[in-house]
Amino acid sequence: MQAQANAGATVPPMLTDAGVALGELYFVAMDPGPTGHAWVASAGGALQELLGKRAEEVLGQPLNALLEGVDSLLDGARGSDEAQASVARLLTGAQSQGYVQAQPLHTVATPAWLVSFHTLRASAGGPQTPLPALAGLPFAGVAHAVPALLFACSPDGKAVYVNQHWFEYTGLKNDCSLADEWLNLVHPEDHLTLIEQWRRCHAEGGRFEGQYRLRNARGQFRWHLCRAQLLCDHVGEPLLWAGMATEIEHQKQIEDALDQREREFRTLVENAPDVITRLDRQLRHVYANRAIETAFGIPPAALIGWTSGQAGLPAVVAEEWRSAALDALRSGRERECQFTVEREDPRRPVSHYICRLIPERDRDGAVETVLCIAYDITQRRHAVSALQESEQRFRQFAESSDDVFWLADVNGGQLLYVSPAFERVWGRECEALYADPGVWNRALVASDAVRQVEPFFADMAPSGSQEAVREYRIRRADGRHRWIRDRRFHLRDEHGTVVRIGGIAEDITDRKEREIEREALLERERAARAEAEASASAKDEFLAVVSHELRSPLNAIRGWAHVLRQAGNLSQAQLRALDAIDRNTQAQARMVDDLLDTQRILRSKLDLETRSAPLAPMVEQAIDNVRPAAEAKRITLDVQHDVQIEMVSMDVERMRQVLVNLLSNAVKFTPEDGRIAVITRLRPHALEIEVRDSGIGIDPQLLPRVFNRFQQADGSRTRRQGGLGLGLSLARQLVELHGGRLRAASDGIGHGASFVVELPRRLAETVAQDGRRSHDGRAHALARKRIVVVEDDLDGREILSFILTDQHAELISFDRAAPAFRYLAELPPQQRPDALISDIAMPDEDGYSFIRRWREEEARLGVPRLPAVALTAFASPRDRAKALDAGFDAHLGKPVDSAALIDTLVEAVAGPTPVASAS
Repeated sequence: MQAQANAGATVPPMLTDAGVALGELYFVAMDPGPTGHAWVASAGGALQELLGKRAEEVLGQPLNALLEGVDSLLDGARGSDEAQASVARLLTGAQSQGYVQAQPLHTVATPAWLVSFHTLRASAGGPQTPLPALAGLPFAGVAHAVPALLFACSPDGKAVYVNQHWFEYTGLKNDCSLADEWLNLVHPEDHLTLIEQWRRCHAEGGRFEGQYRLRNARGQFRWHLCRAQLLCDHVGEPLLWAGMATEIEHQKQIEDALDQREREFRTLVENAPDVITRLDRQLRHVYANRAIETAFGIPPAALIGWTSGQAGLPAVVAEEWRSAALDALRSGRERECQFTVEREDPRRPVSHYICRLIPERDRDGAVETVLCIAYDITQRRHAVSALQESEQRFRQFAESSDDVFWLADVNGGQLLYVSPAFERVWGRECEALYADPGVWNRALVASDAVRQVEPFFADMAPSGSQEAVREYRIRRADGRHRWIRDRRFHLRDEHGTVVRIGGIAEDITDRKEREIEREALLERERAARAEAEASASAKDEFLAVVSHELRSPLNAIRGWAHVLRQAGNLSQAQLRALDAIDRNTQAQARMVDDLLDTQRILRSKLDLETRSAPLAPMVEQAIDNVRPAAEAKRITLDVQHDVQIEMVSMDVERMRQVLVNLLSNAVKFTPEDGRIAVITRLRPHALEIEVRDSGIGIDPQLLPRVFNRFQQADGSRTRRQGGLGLGLSLARQLVELHGGRLRAASDGIGHGASFVVELPRRLAETVAQDGRRSHDGRAHALARKRIVVVEDDLDGREILSFILTDQHAELISFDRAAPAFRYLAELPPQQRPDALISDIAMPDEDGYSFIRRWREEEARLGVPRLPAVALTAFASPRDRAKALDAGFDAHLGKPVDSAALIDTLVEAVAGPTPVASAS
């Protein structure tokens, strides 16, 4: 703003062009170095008035060509932050004498000064009144082009002067009051600090220096460095503050970044496991990190200012560092040394170090310090030693092994190692294989070589895969063949890349020959087993046929005996004859059952069918089975049943078979008028059933073999008792299948015998106590029941007719399955029969096919299920399961037991009859 010439005008409390108004000059002088003279980089003010020159004529000129004595002034200011003042005379133009001040500048890289000159006279424009204290001082005006914020203010801060650059930088208008706006330009967080510093400087001597953030024209707060000096008059009274604010935002950012990097670097160095220290040219430590105390037991502070020897470092460390550091200082090149430190600490008795000594240069390129970095390589030394030892052990192992070890380089395609066993197995020199890896594959038998690659180690099959393990044959140099098992494996680097491939070739000729021999043996065994199984199957078929053919006539014999007995009016002799027929048919049937069951047990094909049943009726039924034979010999049968035992869980039919065999054996060897007792007991850990007789007893020498198959008390041709010798053996095996045991006892010949069935107590405890099922009310339960019979044997049909007619049942009989099926299919619903009895082995169509067809027909018609009983000479458990799977509801074996048949039919007819389903 130009000063107002009009005396009546109001002038704001600032000066904006004091350099022109007061005849002031300013220069920015640059320092060329110790040998040159300061030259003018910028100039402003009353150049034309006082020097008679334009600004472009002054730029680049030595400052001492314009101002007399300025060199001595600048020499005094060089290296100092304080302003220097003097009196000088202009050498051109008006040649006026005036006051000169040199203020160091801190905003440029090269040392520079702001040099101001004041003639101590007013300009032609008239006197300036806003800031009287500036009227006679050299700092009154500063040119617009100064690249810094220049300011002056009264001691109380009410009148302020700034240069034009201030307005341009802050964006303030030049007619505003800087006294009011000053603090608004300063960052709020810096207010208190700035005011406190200003007051303290005012009280302590008048020199201010501080950093704060100043808002620029774009509203950004930028860091500035502010320096100011309080000027006083000749009596010491304060006249004004004069100073300059320089932006240091960039420097601040650099400083912050450097501080951050310095902190990071110091944190890294201080926490590094390596020993880091710095030596000056006298080999004294100027820095050491904390790792040096861990390594050598001396804290870093104890090293600073001392050489390694003076600080007490181990002698070997001090000597190695001294020698290597002197060499680095002389040559200016990095040096390296190694040393070993021995300690009394048993945990770390010895440590090995390798040390780098790196020269550090100053600005002139001279070596100023040496940085020492010592790495603890103890673990590395141990690892290398262990690796060397491991390699040596591997080589010793490989060279002493009968297997061929080899190792190859994947990238280079080169065989690195092959063990001497190659010469023993292949019959060729190792050197020949090194020279030509094809020697390996050329030894292979032609049929095996086609699967190999060249060279032999080039196959990259993954380790552990089937492709990585192979077997092949080779032909040795002497013509002999050997079997080889070749296993391969990969060696990888730290990135997981395969860099080596190795393998072990094992001579397995002996094992392979044994395998081939074993395979041939196994093949022969499989053939023999197949032949044996075929023979066993044929034997099973034969036994099944024999059983069927034996049971069928027995069925007729027993059936007709039953018919004759029912006819009545028989003499005693006739009744005895019928009893004999009945006993012998039962004995014959049991003999057939024992033969078949023994065969099944030997082939492990006999399975138990466990169910819940009352024990007492089962014992009674077994006794009823032998009662005719006992009565024929007037033998008393006594039953003593433990009332604690009600229901048991077991295969009822098989346990009844056990008791029948034991009772039959007792009846056989008990003389007339003897006694047989059946006793059941519940022990703490067992359920016992004892059969005790008063018979001929057992020879103590025979007692251990009494359960052997085909064992007879009298094996001569003149023996008194018959039988196959299978009953007791089969009984023991059936008991053992139930988890129990059968034991025999006798006091000798003539003292009878005792057989005890001992079963786990859980068989009597794990079933629900349902109570006994009633067998009453069975008389004529089949009256008026319509029963269809399908039996190809005429005698069988007639026997069934007599038995069922006696029960007042109505029979419809057929000798083939086909007419029976047609009959059932064509019957109206109201004439539907109540039960079906069918044989299994019949001409044209067997019973299995017949019942399956009828079940499908029931599902198609949606009629209720017809109870069906299979009555057959195929009486094994397997046959029973097959019949039930085919669709029968019950299975009875021949020769038929009339009571069992009637009971089965009554249960079938009385049971639920759900509607058959196609599913």
